[in-house]
Amino acid sequence: MMTDKIVQFSEVKYRYGPITALRGISFSLEAGEIFGFIGPNGCGKTTTIRIMLGLYRPYNGSVEVFNKNPLLNLSQIGPKIGMMLEQPGLFSFLTAKEYLNVYSGIYRMCSAVSKLHIDEALSVVGLENYQDRRTNTFSKGMKQRLSLARCLLNHPELIILDEPFDGIDAETRRKILQLLPMVSRTRGTTVFITSHNLREIELICDRIAIVKNGSILALDRRETLCNQDSKRFVLIEVEPGQNDMISNMIPPGSEFNDSQNLIRIEIADDESRNVEIKRILDKGIRIKSINEHKTSLEDIYFSMTDKDQ
Repeated sequence: MMTDKIVQFSEVKYRYGPITALRGISFSLEAGEIFGFIGPNGCGKTTTIRIMLGLYRPYNGSVEVFNKNPLLNLSQIGPKIGMMLEQPGLFSFLTAKEYLNVYSGIYRMCSAVSKLHIDEALSVVGLENYQDRRTNTFSKGMKQRLSLARCLLNHPELIILDEPFDGIDAETRRKILQLLPMVSRTRGTTVFITSHNLREIELICDRIAIVKNGSILALDRRETLCNQDSKRFVLIEVEPGQNDMISNMIPPGSEFNDSQNLIRIEIADDESRNVEIKRILDKGIRIKSINEHKTSLEDIYFSMTDKDQ
């Protein structure tokens, strides 16, 4: 079936009784990429993760992780995977270091390797100064970072992250946004991430799948996905009292909102943007601000998921 993919889903279907959770989805994960899997609640994200981990048996289709069926070979593929849940299950009576030591034992690390990996993981997520504090004193962001440290402990080839940005502080968000590309780039780790935070997904993911009602609506590289609606425009806020002058000079296809004193001009590239702005300035129009809009992942996401399916 597959020879060079970290994960391969082929026409996978899953049902909860009469409810169809996945409707024949197909996708693959390449080594070293960060793959975003996004969609509204109930679209099948968690079901997909559980199938990937061998916890659910697909109703139809096939799944391979590291060229093996996860249902039959979880003991072989499990040590290659790091998993971070939306709600990290920490042992509140343990310190951060003790918590990671439990998992180093599960991975059967010798004491020297265990110490090295624990120190490294705590340092990478910025918790080295809190290793002797009990986890029940940690904030939500610190708990998320400790959970991420556990993911990295065994130097996994595949990391699965379920809503890692949910409810965290700005410092933890920044740390995760820096950490994931670094791990992917330096270790060749593949990252599968679900999130409702589309801005973060757009910033770090190489490829993105948009999912709704158990079906993949779009799957492509981030830049290709965001450029499929290639319209760009500038919003120019002008000083009030110039309506007549502006109405007579804006180009075809552009708009002027006189109640908000905003000119909206569609542009094809940077050159056309500069030409239009210069033309307005040359006409003596008094400008307050200029902002350019490019199609974002959020624009694409809502244009797809807001439609009836």
